[in-house]
Amino acid sequence: MKIFVTGGTGKVGSRLIPYLIKHGHQIKALVRNPQKAEKLANSGAELVVGDLLKDELTNQLGGCDAVIHVAAQFRGNVSDEQQNDINFKATLNLANSAILAGVKRFVFASTSNVYRGKTNLLGRPWRETDELGPAIAAYPETKIKAEKALTQLNQEGKLEVRILRLGFVYGAGDQHLTETIPYMTGFNPQMKLSLIHHDDVDQAFMLAATTANLNDSNPIFNVVDEEPLTVVDLLKLVGAQPQPTSELSSAALETGEYEMALDNTKIKNKLGFKPIFPNFYTAQNADRL
Repeated sequence: MKIFVTGGTGKVGSRLIPYLIKHGHQIKALVRNPQKAEKLANSGAELVVGDLLKDELTNQLGGCDAVIHVAAQFRGNVSDEQQNDINFKATLNLANSAILAGVKRFVFASTSNVYRGKTNLLGRPWRETDELGPAIAAYPETKIKAEKALTQLNQEGKLEVRILRLGFVYGAGDQHLTETIPYMTGFNPQMKLSLIHHDDVDQAFMLAATTANLNDSNPIFNVVDEEPLTVVDLLKLVGAQPQPTSELSSAALETGEYEMALDNTKIKNKLGFKPIFPNFYTAQNADRL
């Protein structure tokens, strides 16, 4: 397949693009700075220099079979308006350009954080059909808006959409876990957290882009491994300790067991997804952290 990928220099895209090329796909990678994308070019990707907000990309999308849209804005000193521009407005513009260009399939990177605005009283991990609450911050709010707009395009038959709600991404040299530890120490130690290794993120995106005829009016998939870890166990694995219960906020103490745990049944049944690393321990034993 010929696949147009955004966010190629980010943590997910920089690992995904070489994976797709290794599996025989032709890649057009949208980048703003070609100097920062030299590794992608060396891996065999065709670089497209452009900006999601400023440039008309219909011509560049011509001849592509699918779009994988992983570019997002949420790290660093980023305003709510900037997050809305990139995560929502640019996503919808790209989807409409894909329709005009005759692209068949659109795969969108969303986040497990969309579930966090509503207390999980279900006694089980979140499923894709569960009602979402009000978002906790601009990032998940803009992702929810983009999900709704893309789902509508899918239901109208204008574009085959697949939305991947990624759990906590780790591994393959990514420092995401280390960077987040200071925040995790303030979480409820008994809360379960669903993880997903970069290798399995790659697998999920390729399956979403290449699997035909899903005919799903709710084209959303949780992308997580088989065994969520409690926060306290995850902290211990990386040599950190949770805050004493007496120092935790009331919000942390009220957080339930399944607040950040997701069910992956749908992606396994619909896309044939099978995690290479079913839990954190298998990745650690394979020296893939």
